[in-house]
Amino acid sequence: MCLGLLQKYRLNLQSKKLERKSDDEDDEQSLAKSGGNRDEFVRAMLVLKMGCQRWVEDYGSETSGFIYKSVKEKLHSADDAAQDFCVNYANLCGKSKAEKRKQEKAKEKERQQKRREMMKKEDEREAARSKDDPLKALPESSKLGLQQMLEAAKNDPLQYMDDEAKQRIQQARTDLRCEVCRVVFD
Repeated sequence: MCLGLLQKYRLNLQSKKLERKSDDEDDEQSLAKSGGNRDEFVRAMLVLKMGCQRWVEDYGSETSGFIYKSVKEKLHSADDAAQDFCVNYANLCGKSKAEKRKQEKAKEKERQQKRREMMKKEDEREAARSKDDPLKALPESSKLGLQQMLEAAKNDPLQYMDDEAKQRIQQARTDLRCEVCRVVFD
């Protein structure tokens, strides 16, 4: 978006206006039209670029969506679309822009307050859950012991079984006739 803007427009710092370049105009011709001072010309182009980047950061997705909808549904002419976006969506133009911005700030403050309240409630629920967790009350050495027992059981499932259960499992291993069952069991 900004590259297209830099290619098609130049910023005139004396009149503080954005001027459209002619289709065949290059940077040297733009420099000559701006008064010939290369430093001022480069500064104006950098100001235009930085302004465009800030605009895109703040309003880029809204602008793209608005343009897509306007073109697809043929709602506006280019000038009407620009005016509608500026006044109704971005709140950068019009008589009530200051009031709309204040309303947006108030809504944002309200949203942040609700987020804080929701986060506080979630923290309280998490604290209640952690109180009910029986493992939290155990000392670290007990937790470590439980972890080692679980890992041992994972590595050797027969380790904690009594001898009779181990014998039945060993007998079942030899009695299995299905190859798939043997592979799954092993």
